[in-house]
Amino acid sequence: MVFILTGIVKITTIVVLSKLFLKKNPCKFEETIDDKKITLKEAVRKSLTKNKKLFTRIAVIYLGMTTLVFYLQDRDAFEVFSVLPVAEIFGIPPESIVPLTSFVASPVLGISLLGPMLSSDIILPQQAMIILMLGSMFMLPIFSIRSLLPRYISIFGARTGIGIVTFSTSINVLVRFVILLVLLSIAN
Repeated sequence: MVFILTGIVKITTIVVLSKLFLKKNPCKFEETIDDKKITLKEAVRKSLTKNKKLFTRIAVIYLGMTTLVFYLQDRDAFEVFSVLPVAEIFGIPPESIVPLTSFVASPVLGISLLGPMLSSDIILPQQAMIILMLGSMFMLPIFSIRSLLPRYISIFGARTGIGIVTFSTSINVLVRFVILLVLLSIAN
């Protein structure tokens, strides 16, 4: 449901912002009809030849950004995203710190650690949902920097790529924060 709600918020935001800021630009295409049939082999060759610079640029930037992210990760540059103080603010039990931090690194691992805690009544279902929302709020920026940023910069360039990733990640985190606030109000 969180993914669906996030998608609805993103689409609505983009539609509203495009209506507000984009000017009407009627596109007109020249119609050139070529009766000559092109073989698949020839179409692939033409496409690769025509887009050689784009593919090279994407590959170089993607590899460079990915290398930079892994270098920063090895240097513990992402340790800024410590979840312990935030977990204390939201009043979740100390036992849930391990699943919360694990979720930031690997959502599958975090969820698998929450399962036994739920079944043995160490945490309540509402607390598990709060932990998942907190974990995903911290995981999303790290995921965006590691995965989305290199891809979008290589496709759209630095300025547009960073803008798209920042916009998308901000909406993702905002939706999860609102859901977290709703969960906290229900839990109390």
